[in-house]
Amino acid sequence: MRCLLTLLPVFLLSSGPASAQLVRGQDIVVGDFYANGVFRVDPVTGAATLLRSGPPFQGVADADVTRNGEVLVCDWSAGAIFKLDPGGALTTLASGLPGPIRMAMDHDGSVVVTALTSGQLLRVSPTGSVSTIASGFSRPFAVCVEPGGDYLVTEDLSGLLWRVDRLTGGKILISNGLSLTQGVANFANGDYAISSGNPDFIKRIPRAGGPATLLVGSPPLGNPDDIHGDGAGGFYVSESGTPFGNRITHVDALGNLVVVSASPLFQNPEGLGVAPSLRGPTQVFTGAGANFTLLLELPAAAGLRYRIVASRSAFPGQAMPPGDWRGTPLNPDLIFLQTRAGDVPPFTQNWSGVLDASGRAVATLNLTPLAPGALAGTRLQLHAVTLDPSAPSGFGDFSNLLTLRF
Repeated sequence: MRCLLTLLPVFLLSSGPASAQLVRGQDIVVGDFYANGVFRVDPVTGAATLLRSGPPFQGVADADVTRNGEVLVCDWSAGAIFKLDPGGALTTLASGLPGPIRMAMDHDGSVVVTALTSGQLLRVSPTGSVSTIASGFSRPFAVCVEPGGDYLVTEDLSGLLWRVDRLTGGKILISNGLSLTQGVANFANGDYAISSGNPDFIKRIPRAGGPATLLVGSPPLGNPDDIHGDGAGGFYVSESGTPFGNRITHVDALGNLVVVSASPLFQNPEGLGVAPSLRGPTQVFTGAGANFTLLLELPAAAGLRYRIVASRSAFPGQAMPPGDWRGTPLNPDLIFLQTRAGDVPPFTQNWSGVLDASGRAVATLNLTPLAPGALAGTRLQLHAVTLDPSAPSGFGDFSNLLTLRF
């Protein structure tokens, strides 16, 4: 325990809401431009459900999910970010944005937005205030938030990939010479995944530098629009139009592609997001009152044992045993080794156990024993996995990576 203390300073479209609980953990949300709406997709069955369409939406370009289970909708034509709360009520989070095209959830609960028209990377706070992170881009398109807090931004027509410093907004060029870069995400080891719609491909760019290599092309890939990590090193991809129609696919880290959903409801799936299956607070601290709740929700893994693990850092992470292409971004420091073994009193409770009949579990992180401000400026990375004896590696479902920022 003393070691942990030391390391922690560490077809008929309805315009109304679909249900009281809009999304569950691991659900895919898809913004569809021609349908002018947002869909929920079950990643297991592929069933697509319309959450909302029509006014005030004007041209939906992307969708994502907050840690509170709210669905955010990025509307290019309206220049706005809308919010659907868990009960289905719709509000406008921010308006007057210059061509918002893609967005990603930041670790503090704000949403980071690429403004295609103005060439900016913007931040929209949970209360709707808008600020500029970086500017001077030429058609910024895709955006991804890394575990350490920096931002990855693509320029679609120029084929550039940038890193934006989270503190200064400074831009560092990672790669050029790409083509129609419309999606960006991280592999489990931190390498960059880039999707292109002309020609159709997903490429891998080494984090340490080096040439891009092809992960998957067409066929079997078809006109990818966006790409989003699945929490284990693979990706969900939105595809629209020719050659294979409107669909959501999954590509693993070896380039194997399977179709998740080819629902006839889709008309032009654009940006997509994944509902976090491991949720926690957006702001954490130490000292009095620092007792935080974590919610794990993996509906397809109901009744299985689970484990939540933590590390002070992410990337290059760890690969799974041979025969399992997946990986965890977490680095194997002492905190990881301790939490992998089970709960670490008094800091963690229910970090291992059994998911209930709905696939849920509630855990706690107790930082009251630490002095106020002890972890200021640091981050703690959390990842959850189910233990499945029938799986070749013994591991079942993986959660998203949850970053706690002090």
